[in-house]
Amino acid sequence: MTESILEACKSGDIDAACIQLEGVLAEGYSSMDFISTTFRVLQRMDTITEDLRLEWIKYLSFTHMRVADGLGTNIQLTGLLGQMCERALNIQEDFLY
Repeated sequence: MTESILEACKSGDIDAACIQLEGVLAEGYSSMDFISTTFRVLQRMDTITEDLRLEWIKYLSFTHMRVADGLGTNIQLTGLLGQMCERALNIQEDFLY
């Protein structure tokens, strides 16, 4: 499930990513569970560039700090997915020019 969320982010499909995130959270996983699993899946994903992987790890790290400070809401995770989608689209645009 986490890999499909990352694939949706890679293509810039924030709607699909958020719907899948809601499914993960509805299964009872916490924000910290989602972040740690996403980090592990992201490390072994071979369908993205190294630049994008590093940017996403940076976003995950910032979100991890916020969640660790007690802000483990769905809004934090949705914001994370939004940042990831935006960056993926910007990387794709960089390769077009």
